[in-house]
Amino acid sequence: MSADLDALVALMPFAEQLGLVLDEAGADRVVARLDWAPQLCTTAGVLHGGVLMSLADSAGALVTFLGLPEGKTTATITSTSHMFRPVTAGTVRAVAQPHCHHHAVMGWHADSALLARAGAEVTAVGGCCGLAGNFGVERGHYDVSRAVAETALLPAVRAAGDAVVLADGFSCRTQLDQLARVSGTHLAQLLAGRLEDPPVT
Repeated sequence: MSADLDALVALMPFAEQLGLVLDEAGADRVVARLDWAPQLCTTAGVLHGGVLMSLADSAGALVTFLGLPEGKTTATITSTSHMFRPVTAGTVRAVAQPHCHHHAVMGWHADSALLARAGAEVTAVGGCCGLAGNFGVERGHYDVSRAVAETALLPAVRAAGDAVVLADGFSCRTQLDQLARVSGTHLAQLLAGRLEDPPVT
C-alpha cells in the first residue's frame, strides 16, 4: 500500500484497527480489503457481521469523502448490509462507487469520452442529488434530502450560470426542477439537439 493510501486509512482509526487495507482510492472508486482474523470473529470462527459492515461503510464513506468539494464533510445517516454467506477464512474485498444508479451500473467513462469527442467542456459534480428514489419525498426526509443536495449539486448548478445541466436520472432531474428551478437534460437529448438535420432525399 502506498504512503497516500496509508494516510487515508489513518484518517479512519477504527478501520485501521480492524486491519483495513486500501488497494485503490479515488472519487470514482474505492477498493478496500481486510483479512480474516480470529479476533474479528464471532462463534465458530465466523467473521463478525459488524466487521463486514464496517468494511462496507468505510469504503462507501471514503469514496464519498474523496468526491466532496474542498472543505465539505459528510456523515453516514443510514446503511444496509446483506450477508450472503459466512466468512471463515481468506480476505474480504469491498468496492465502492458514488451512490448513483447510472454510475454504479455503467460508470460514466463512456459518457465523458463521448462528450469530449463532441467538443463539450464538462464540469463533473460528485455527491448525490439527495432524492434517491422516493427517499426524499417520504415523511421526515425532506430536510435531509435538501441538505444532501446542498453539499455539491445545488452549489455547482448555481455557479454554472446558463450552462446545460446534464442529469440522466429521473430523481436528479426532479430534484433540480423542484429545488433549483433548473431543467436537467439527458445526454441523449443534448447530443440529439446538436445534430445537423439529415439531408432530404
